[in-house]
Amino acid sequence: MSARPTSFEFPNFFVRALSELTIEALQEHFVAWGVKPSHAAPVLRAYYRSGGGLSRQTGILFPQGLLDRVERELPLSGSSLLVRQVSEDGTTKLLRQLHDKRTVECVLMPDFRGGRAAGCISSQVGCAMGCDFCATTQTGFERNLTSGEIVEQFLTLRSEALATGRRLQTLVFMGMGEPMLNYADLIQTHDSNGGMNSPNTTRCCLS
Repeated sequence: MSARPTSFEFPNFFVRALSELTIEALQEHFVAWGVKPSHAAPVLRAYYRSGGGLSRQTGILFPQGLLDRVERELPLSGSSLLVRQVSEDGTTKLLRQLHDKRTVECVLMPDFRGGRAAGCISSQVGCAMGCDFCATTQTGFERNLTSGEIVEQFLTLRSEALATGRRLQTLVFMGMGEPMLNYADLIQTHDSNGGMNSPNTTRCCLS
């Protein structure tokens, strides 16, 4: 399998998106900037609370100009929403474009009980398993998704759910790829501050 990318290319330097960074990695940036490393955890908390942005309305206090500098020097995400399709029953299919122009899908599925929704997340670009019933295998395996690319799918689905008055309660890794072949990034995703291990997301299923 090809090596997964760990950084995104910008004109004069390589830098990782904020969604990819652990608290420790962001602390290293802050130390280099002359900022107290203790601000790293609150910055990531604000990032996840605001769904992948850096809202000033999270109730967390920061040194003047810190969030502006983070936005200026660190990309907030490594992927972007390319296509959004909503079916009659409210199921929402989201196609996200990655930094290398590849695309992956994630899907929000409303529960028959109001106020709840389930999210289906991809773990790889393409798939090497060769299942006859799956269209993804027709393209073959291209690469694993990084933990940040997985987190960004989750944040998008959570925002979509909240916009329709629902809570993202269940996550299933039944999108593109075989999740157990990208186990390391899945574990890092779960251990991140992204909220995927939050009590409000009560069930997570690998398939």
